[in-house]
Amino acid sequence: MIVVSPHFQNLGDILPHLIQFQCPDSLFSTTMFFIICVVLLLCYFYMRSTVTVTRSSSCLVGKTAIVTGANSGIGYQTVLNLASRGCKIIMADVTDMEKSKLDIIKFTNNPNVFAKHLDLSSLKSVRDFASEILKSEDKLDILINNAGVLVAKNNRTGDGLHPVMQVNYFGHFLLTHLLIGTNSLVSSQFHVWL
Repeated sequence: MIVVSPHFQNLGDILPHLIQFQCPDSLFSTTMFFIICVVLLLCYFYMRSTVTVTRSSSCLVGKTAIVTGANSGIGYQTVLNLASRGCKIIMADVTDMEKSKLDIIKFTNNPNVFAKHLDLSSLKSVRDFASEILKSEDKLDILINNAGVLVAKNNRTGDGLHPVMQVNYFGHFLLTHLLIGTNSLVSSQFHVWL
């Protein structure tokens, strides 16, 4: 511990005493530094070996996909990837998607990107969206339920449900049920539930 005495009048008098201050246990400091470096290296190699970006080049021309929460984040990147492989995309989100849609069309040269309003916090909006899709599309090959919210407040939606449960669970469940129930969502070799 360094105590500044009244004999030191300026920083020039204190500096030599600060420079002489040393850690009492340099072996402990060196050991801790070494342990931290080893742990960081192990974390780096673990992440490098387990976290990968899957890139697929499968042609999706003639396939139709719906992506909820498609205006930003993972949903936007998913739409970008699917559109670049020729898939017809229906972007479903509560926010205005016109700029995102135009950016994706420009970047991928795929004109088959469409934006439709879907508010998962309203079961009526989910039913209206599903009804509109069933009228306009013969089949759906891919449904990606990506939209989600995290709300700290304990308020209720117009349907009387907690917003987190309605958007993250009930809205997607209802949408999937409405699309599967009419055989509009076609079967494939495998189904992936994320």
